[in-house]
Amino acid sequence: MNLQILHDKKEIEGYLSKNVLMNIYSIGDLDDFFWNYTTWYAAKENDEIQSLILLYAAPDMPTISPFPMM
Repeated sequence: MNLQILHDKKEIEGYLSKNVLMNIYSIGDLDDFFWNYTTWYAAKENDEIQSLILLYAAPDMPTISPFPMM
């Protein structure tokens, strides 16, 4: 598996949209209002996301959200 930082909102949204109900808040983090506070990391195999981690670094309290394989 290859670890990468992702910068493509459409690629991230495509992965999160596989289970919208479970990922609805993180899909919201793709909005321009939140985007500058986020860093997205992915484990990829054959150029396909296998798992995803969001680091939300708002001014007061950074938060990490894992998204396991779907």
